[in-house]
Amino acid sequence: PHARLGEIGCAVVVLKPSHTLTLAEVVAFLNEQGVARYKLPQRLETWPSLPTTPSGKIQKFLIRKMLEQPLGKAST
Repeated sequence: PHARLGEIGCAVVVLKPSHTLTLAEVVAFLNEQGVARYKLPQRLETWPSLPTTPSGKIQKFLIRKMLEQPLGKAST
């Protein structure tokens, strides 16, 4: 959520052990792929895992709910 814009883009990723990733790297990669500027994430979250259903589908509604918490509650 965003006070003025309603919401902003956020990339939520699970990294392999000992790998790192920055928001600048994500944005640079997406720019190289031709993604429109308004679709670029303005926030990057690295989590140990994503919430999934028993069949393995990602539960996007839970990710959105977790991201609504103040910064610092989920890992950044």
